[in-house]
Amino acid sequence: QGFRQMMVSNTEERNQLIFKLERIDFDRQLKIRSIDELNKINWRSDKIVIDRLTSINAFAHLLLTGQTGSGKTYGLLYLLLFYKMKNSDVSVCDPKLSDLADLSKKIGCRSATFKVEIMEEIKQTFLEMERRKQQRQEENWSISSVATQNGLNLKILIIDEFTSLQLKMDKKELAELLNYLYQIILEGRALGVFVVLGLQQANATVLPTALREQFSSIFVLGNSGEQTKNVAFQEKAQKIPEFPLKTGEGWCLNSSEIDLRFVRFPHLLFLNELK
Repeated sequence: QGFRQMMVSNTEERNQLIFKLERIDFDRQLKIRSIDELNKINWRSDKIVIDRLTSINAFAHLLLTGQTGSGKTYGLLYLLLFYKMKNSDVSVCDPKLSDLADLSKKIGCRSATFKVEIMEEIKQTFLEMERRKQQRQEENWSISSVATQNGLNLKILIIDEFTSLQLKMDKKELAELLNYLYQIILEGRALGVFVVLGLQQANATVLPTALREQFSSIFVLGNSGEQTKNVAFQEKAQKIPEFPLKTGEGWCLNSSEIDLRFVRFPHLLFLNELK
């Protein structure tokens, strides 16, 4: 009768079930008309507003998965604009030379599309992290303080089509790539160095489980299959209700929350003017 079930969970006493409902005609999507409006919506530097009900931690590693046409690359475009707007040092690796590579060049970010260029960009991100590690030691940063509290901007590495990138590499190159990513993802948080990764499915053959578990927010966008959801969300995937999703809609698991969140990335009405 005009509502759809979004989630079901137990009460703390485990003697009742709670069904979370949402009006079918409720539009959670933000329609953003300009960079200035994007900036006003995202007035906090430590939070990224995804839709009317959801914000995520900006100081974190982020993982976006979804099949072709799910809105994954569009979501990456939004994240790219957010970090650039916050004066982050952003590098974009896009082996498929898509809209992400085009936009990154237009707004003044480093953009790598060929295998050698991408490997060099990832290596330079690792070396920047090592430089910050040395700086932290030399300047004797306060315990628990992070890079932004010590005068440094965020360093963001965005990699789209991670599976496609791996297919272009031999065994030695792939081992080098994963070695750099492991260290960046495991050590980068306190140093203000973060990875935003886009791929179709985060299974263990593409993204090792130990690495996947380091991402603070994991998105599965579009009408992805059961296997994609199971890989990303493990046992929580069983709680996802079945209804068709629009482009840019999906589910998000935040490390700070127990339940999955239904989300929809913003519509960037000004994007064609930039492109």
